[in-house]
Amino acid sequence: MGIIVLSFLVTAILVFSALFLLFRKIRSGKNPARDSRYWLTAIIATPIVYIGLLFTWFFFSSSYETKEFNKENWLEDQDTRYVYVDDLIDNEKLIGLTKKELNSMLGKADYEDDSTMHFQIGYSPNIFLNNDPDWLVTDLVDGKVSNTYVRE
Repeated sequence: MGIIVLSFLVTAILVFSALFLLFRKIRSGKNPARDSRYWLTAIIATPIVYIGLLFTWFFFSSSYETKEFNKENWLEDQDTRYVYVDDLIDNEKLIGLTKKELNSMLGKADYEDDSTMHFQIGYSPNIFLNNDPDWLVTDLVDGKVSNTYVRE
């Protein structure tokens, strides 16, 4: 909670300072601190700027580059597998594979039963403050992959 208050205070100082300089330039010779329009503008602008900065940060922190599936990298780094998932799902690279072929391609499943296989793909940055790992889930019908999706 302290970081939120601190970041808001820093934003307020920057907004008040920028508006002070702007008002001083527009109305040369007058002190903006004595102008009610300055105070009203600064008080209204501060939360708007703060929220805008938060949304900008959320947008940039939750984006990542997707990559074409690479078996060696998939098997080597379990924490960043999420970068390959879009390629696997969108291009239906797993559809129709048997359990044996799926294990050969993706390695041993972290969880499996007769109808599904789950592979941990790491903590996707798509979700802000993601506390649980995401999973690539493959549904099996008659021993073959019929559907793939990500469980967050």
